Amino acid sequence: PTTPRDAPAPAAPAALAPALQHLLARPDAGSTTVMVQNVPSNYTQRMMLKALWEMGFKACIDLFYLPFHYRNKTNMGYAFVNVTSEFEATLLRSKLEGQQLPNSWSRKVLRTELARVQGFKENFESFRHSVVMARHVAPEYQPVIIDPSTQREVAFPPPCEKLRNTKQRPPREARAILPPPGLELAA
Repeated sequence: PTTPRDAPAPAAPAALAPALQHLLARPDAGSTTVMVQNVPSNYTQRMMLKALWEMGFKACIDLFYLPFHYRNKTNMGYAFVNVTSEFEATLLRSKLEGQQLPNSWSRKVLRTELARVQGFKENFESFRHSVVMARHVAPEYQPVIIDPSTQREVAFPPPCEKLRNTKQRPPREARAILPPPGLELAA
């Protein structure tokens, strides 16, 4: 996939650890995570970030996630945006509420509310150990960390514990030959 010129560029591996340490060392800034609803289904993470940056939020977004349906390759209609202060979160909400995003055929208007999980550290820990960070999930479907001072993407470190919500299912062929529960096969 191509990356828009104005979207955050991935940082070099050597520069990741200090940038992430800096972000994690910041004090809690209060209610800084906004859930944006009614995101047009054709929007990708890069498109949404570019739209937010063009609205003036380039230097304050530090974490962004637009959940995707993996099978049909469209977003789920909502995004999580963490910004650096409560003031910026209030400004983001007031700027997005009732607006339509550019470059979309959708007539949906955006709705915003404070997210259930608040703050960079809490979102970072929540996503870090989530199934969305598994190796099989393409990077364009994973949360994005951005260093607001450089507008460069910072890679998530690998999880330090087992990923949550990872149920292993047998292959479809194996499931097809197993009898339903309670039914014994005659020998």
